[in-house]
Parts: sequence; structure tokens; C-alpha cells
Amino acid sequence: MDDVDIQHFVEQKAPTLLPIFSQLQGVERSDFWRYLVLWSQGGYYIDSDINCLKPFTAWSDAFLHQAKAIIGIESINLGSNRKHLGFCCPVQYTNWAMASTPGHPLFEHVIDVILDFHAVANGDGSSRRGRDHIVYKTGPGALSRAVEHYLALFDEYSLDVATGHHAEIVGDVGVFPKFALASPYLSRAVYSQVYVKHMFAGSWKDTN
Repeated sequence: MDDVDIQHFVEQKAPTLLPIFSQLQGVERSDFWRYLVLWSQGGYYIDSDINCLKPFTAWSDAFLHQAKAIIGIESINLGSNRKHLGFCCPVQYTNWAMASTPGHPLFEHVIDVILDFHAVANGDGSSRRGRDHIVYKTGPGALSRAVEHYLALFDEYSLDVATGHHAEIVGDVGVFPKFALASPYLSRAVYSQVYVKHMFAGSWKDTN
């Protein structure tokens, strides 16, 4: 899907969001589009630089077919220096591999978080620009803030969910452990539990 297709999709599915979408650049539009697709149509999303090691049916199997949305953990940064390292939340989630049923409130909330960030950034001349800004504005940072807010609504959520080594379900959201969707380098000990291998090509870094 190219930029024209993405533009057309937003026009058809969320015309009221076009004024904001038109102000996004490059990969920001791609980020926004993937969340909009998952919210409006549902399905599985993976980046083009990902190798699937298990079929999508295995994702649902991991949560006994009870998950209505599925996300994975990219990194866990509990120290006070996480913002210096480029992470906005104690737990950062992957936005390169996700799944959802149509209309799930988690991905609606992701879109709301992006809209809120955009409104604040427009009124704040000190807002950061560049690669880190993209991560916070529409990338894993935006997703992670939304996930953190949403999972906190459920009593069963705690950081133990994030730091564990097994797939967990919080409410109706399936949470894969860190190595399941995020590991470019895998040990034999966890290889059988890895669902995708992300090659981290990062072509967006050269164009944004």
C-alpha cells in the first residue's frame, strides 16, 4: 500500500481525521494508518521487515482464543533514565506486530493519544523534532502510552505481566512477553516461543 492508498483509506474510513492526518509526515502517516486499520477493520499487522516464525493462528492459540487484541513487549525500562534512552514508559510495546478485532477500544485509544499529542505539540514550540519525536508522536511511544492507560483499567494488570516469560491476558488484551515479537537475536532457550523475528531495517530513519 502506497501513500495514495493510505490517503484514500483515511478519506473513506475516518474523514473527520483528515485535517490531522494531512499534517503528519512520512512514517507518521504509516503509523497512524496501521492503528486505524486495526481499529476500523481488525486483523493482523506486521512490518515488511519481519519474518513470521509461527502462523497467525498460533497467536490466538497462545491466549486460548480469548484475546480481542494482541500486543507484544519491546523493552522494559524501570530505571529513572528511560527517557534519556528514548523510552517514554516503563514498558514499551511493539508497533511492528499487532492484532485486533474490529472496533477494539485499545486502538481507538491509540488514535486518541496521537491526536492529543498532536494538539499539545502544535502549541508547544519546544516540542522535539526528528527521529525521537516520531517515536513519541505516532510510533511505539504513542502505542505504549495508550496501552499503559488501557491496561491500568483492569485489576489484574501489574508490571508482573510485563516482566513475566509467558503470554498473559489482561481484560481481553493478549500480551506477549518480550522475546515473542521483539527479538532480533534469539537464544535456543526461547526460540520455540518466538512468533516473529524483526530485522530492524529501520528505513524510516533515513527518510524522516
